[in-house]
Amino acid sequence: QQSLKKGNTWGYHEWLRNVLQLDGSGESPQIKFGNYSNLVERWANVFGAQNVVVVIVDESTPNLIFDAFHEILNLKPDSIVKVKDSALNRSLTTEETVLLAALNESFKNEGSWKEYSTFVRNHIVKSWSGREASQDHTKIHTPEWAIDKAVEIAERNVAHLKELNVKVLGDLEHLASRNVLIGDTSESSVIPARLASETLLNLQRRFAKRLQRRDDRIKRLLAQKRPLYKVILRRFKK
Repeated sequence: QQSLKKGNTWGYHEWLRNVLQLDGSGESPQIKFGNYSNLVERWANVFGAQNVVVVIVDESTPNLIFDAFHEILNLKPDSIVKVKDSALNRSLTTEETVLLAALNESFKNEGSWKEYSTFVRNHIVKSWSGREASQDHTKIHTPEWAIDKAVEIAERNVAHLKELNVKVLGDLEHLASRNVLIGDTSESSVIPARLASETLLNLQRRFAKRLQRRDDRIKRLLAQKRPLYKVILRRFKK
């Protein structure tokens, strides 16, 4: 999903084959990135294994990362707290990823990165992930062949981390768990009408707000008792 949020147009299965490198073309940059134990080893070689702490993130224990940093920094309990009014930031649904891929394809051919960041990445995607998913949407399932490969990679990392003798907070074996939704998610091109209409309305609101801010800036400039060309020239120099 992070790849989609950066403007990629790959479907989920295509992305999985790329990052897991199942086409026989050799090791990909994503696989190298997935070998996180090698990164930990580099840090341990520089700072010493006794000075490196690996924190295992687990969605079932969301406070673990806060507790871990309390321990690492020797802070009093609850010194680091989660922001109460923070956005939900959930994963996108299957239907949302299909629409996002279609939007990405359109912007790739006709739009600019600035427009994409403004209207899609920083508005549409955030509006989706900041609210509860619609009940008629489906969660993304991962095919078993991809899970098998991911677990294989994770098990190598776990074994390597154990050899490094760095401090680990959390369950190291969780890295190689199969605690995901297993199945063959259909990569349908059908986008629910409700999702499409809500997205169009969100774009219209965003565009209207930007136009209003532009008009307000123009009014403020015109209200200044100076020649407009001098005001524009000053802004340009800044």
